[in-house]
Amino acid sequence: MEIPYGVWKQSSADRNRAARCLATRGLAAHVSRMKPAKRSVAVLIRSGDRILSTRRSDNDAELPGVWGLPAGSFQPAETLDALITRIGRQKLGVALTPVRKLAEGSQDRPSYQLQMELWEVTMAGTPSHPEFQWAPMEILKQGTTQGSLCCELALGLKSR
Repeated sequence: MEIPYGVWKQSSADRNRAARCLATRGLAAHVSRMKPAKRSVAVLIRSGDRILSTRRSDNDAELPGVWGLPAGSFQPAETLDALITRIGRQKLGVALTPVRKLAEGSQDRPSYQLQMELWEVTMAGTPSHPEFQWAPMEILKQGTTQGSLCCELALGLKSR
């Protein structure tokens, strides 16, 4: 193609190719900013007007020392029932049975997108967690101010 006097006229094919290139670059940039999803479940165990709350370790990387709800993240190919069973066994030393899903939500964390469901469960046994207590739902308020999604979901139930 000859370009007279240094002026280049872009053909429609060149414009389409340029648009596709820019769109592809934009998509690649968007994908590179996407964070992996972490799917989790928190469990709400009631006893009258109190809930079972557990305290995170002071060494916890995200929410040290915060009182919240027992929770766990899905392992590959793990079912909901299996995860709730594992939360009961590993975190509390009890048997848990799912009753119903109460809420769900998501939250952007520094290195991942947290997707959480809150489930009401029944419990058989006495918890062996080093720090647990039966407390009013208000114990979760501190957790919401520090960014705990399970606390936010549970406290949101009171406003419904």
